[in-house]
Formats: sequence, structure tokens, C-alpha cells
Amino acid sequence: QLRQMSLDNAKLIAALKGGQGEKPLTAAQQFKQTKETAKSAFGLRAQDDDFNSLVTEAAAITNSKGLKGAQGYGTLLPSMPSGDVAKTEALIEGFKSRVKKIGLDQVRTGGSIGAMTEREWPIVEQMVANINPRAGNVQEQMNIVTAKLQQMRTNSRQLHAETYGEESLPKMKAPPAVKPGSRTASGSGSTATGALGTASNPIRLD
Repeated sequence: QLRQMSLDNAKLIAALKGGQGEKPLTAAQQFKQTKETAKSAFGLRAQDDDFNSLVTEAAAITNSKGLKGAQGYGTLLPSMPSGDVAKTEALIEGFKSRVKKIGLDQVRTGGSIGAMTEREWPIVEQMVANINPRAGNVQEQMNIVTAKLQQMRTNSRQLHAETYGEESLPKMKAPPAVKPGSRTASGSGSTATGALGTASNPIRLD
């Protein structure tokens, strides 16, 4: 279905550009195509913002002071309500909730981005649901989620380019880098040297 939508829109683009074998678009068709292209580009920009915000939240979790106590055998011990472990646990639950909300928002966007999200987002939701601090590898689990989000972003941009032309692709926004010693969302100092992870164990998105 996505591929057929891409092909149909590509034909309209070819006609708009005066491609051989295609009838010129009417004014109404040109207006519709321009509107759909702009809507898709807007969806890509929103997707970039959502991805970058999740990268920041994941970094806050993997660099939080309470992470060690919030995973592995530490989960068997009760945490102080105002302590670092409790803050990290709240960040993890908040991350899961944010992923669900972002997925729903992107599906509602409609068009190419919405269709792509509707197909792939359940996979991301399952990955997030599988984040289990008791396993002791929260950073690795976060890496899996962010890598999938990056793949979705790449696929969405490819579909947009095939449908509306590469020249209409908005510039991709780079993920924010967490500088050494900066404050994360948990209020703790960070030792990160990149978008995610720590200097000794960075999270890669490629």
C-alpha cells in the first residue's frame, strides 16, 4: 500500500515536471500535490523533533546517578521516594509513556509519515515494553530502541523522496549532544561525550 501510494504520487510529480507520457496536471492537481508535499515535509520535521527529544530523554536515563541502583539486583530493594534511584525509575517510565504518545501523534499526522508510523510503531512499542531494569542492561536496551527510531526516520525520508522528490526533503536535524558535565533531566551531572551513553560505553545510532 505504501509503495503504491509512492508510485502514484511519483507519477503526479513527473507530470508536474512535464515528464514524457504524462498529461500536465490541472491547477487543482498541482495545488493538491503542493499541499501533500508540504504536509509530508512538516511530518518529517516533527519526526526529527520527536526523535531528538527521545534521544535526550534516553541520555538522561543512561547518565543518571540512580541507574546502577535501578537495574539488576538493585530492583529487588525498595527505593527512597526522593532518591536518585526513584528519579531514574520515573525517567524510565516517563520515556515509555512518551514513546507511546509520539507514535499516536505521528499516526495522526497522516500521509506517508502516518502510514509508515502505523506500520512500524508497534515494533518500537514492543521494544520499549521489553525494557526491563532487572535485566541489568538498560543502556543496551535504550540503544536498541533509538537505533530502530533512527531507522524509521531514514525510511520515512526515503519514502518522501521517492514520492515527492529529493529536492523537497527538509534538512535533517542532528540529535543534541550532551556535553560533559551538563545537567540531564534527572538533575545529575552527565559524563556523556555524545548524544547517548558515556565516555566509556557510548551508545551508537549507526
